[in-house]
Amino acid sequence: MAQFWGWKWIFWLNLPLGLIIVLIVFLYLGPGKPAGGKIDFTGGLLLAAGLALFSLGISQQASSPRFWLYLPGFIAASFLFFTLFVLRVVKVPEPLFKLSMFRSVAFSIANLTNLLIGGALIIAMVNIPLMSDTILGTSPLEGGLRLLRLTIMLSAGAIAGGFLCKRFGYRLPTIVGLVLSGIGFFLMSRWTLAVSDPRLTLDLAVSGLGFGLVIAPLGTAVLDAVGEGQKGIASSLVVMMRMTGMIIGLSAITAWGMDRFHLMTAGISLTEIMEAPQQLTDSLLALFTSFFLAAAGICLAAVVPALWLRKKGTGPTGR
Repeated sequence: MAQFWGWKWIFWLNLPLGLIIVLIVFLYLGPGKPAGGKIDFTGGLLLAAGLALFSLGISQQASSPRFWLYLPGFIAASFLFFTLFVLRVVKVPEPLFKLSMFRSVAFSIANLTNLLIGGALIIAMVNIPLMSDTILGTSPLEGGLRLLRLTIMLSAGAIAGGFLCKRFGYRLPTIVGLVLSGIGFFLMSRWTLAVSDPRLTLDLAVSGLGFGLVIAPLGTAVLDAVGEGQKGIASSLVVMMRMTGMIIGLSAITAWGMDRFHLMTAGISLTEIMEAPQQLTDSLLALFTSFFLAAAGICLAAVVPALWLRKKGTGPTGR
């Protein structure tokens, strides 16, 4: 789509797709029984403001002139909004969600693991097509097709993860999935400018399969940890954690990547780049290598909390 119609159509396409989804929901889902109560919009705004300010803070580049002013300023402001959000959750009778859900070890661990997974996943989503479009010299279509190899295996892994979760519980498929994703990213970090199939497809498939395997066990762990009345918000939270990890990860790699690139190219003049562009290409390749190694490290770090998941679910552990 980006190649033939332009990148803006990627966003315009969401309008008809959203309309189709609204029509399907309207036509095929019944009205249901109102649960009563109110939505805590104020709490939602406080949480959103905290996340936005935190993302702005960690996206600051160390090379920027006011880095030491903006970084602590945004981070401090984000923690202020997070504190206000927690105080509101404790105070109001119908908060956005109840903090008591996090008393469950399975609930907390599953959400923490999903947060880390989001940080690793966004590195793949951004850097695989970006690497293809830049230093590997392929078209936007080819970059998208390369990412598709990962996402197809992610979908297949999600199905397999459901069967494995039913057979072995939460822990084993989650750990196996995280290790596979980490291995896949490590293999990607070994890519050269001459990388091609079948190596390219295999590495992407391994990582995608790993990401897919963790979806069912983590989602099931969260739902099994709460009562019937909290399953809706619990399922929303586990998705929100993954999206939050993606937001934080994107902000972090943007800042870190730009700083790393500036350091790598500090001794290269514009004239040298024009005369010997290979130096710039080598610097970019080293940068992508660092990104993939960081993603591998995040996946392996997520194994640590995953070890605390129960082998098998035994029903709700908290209300």
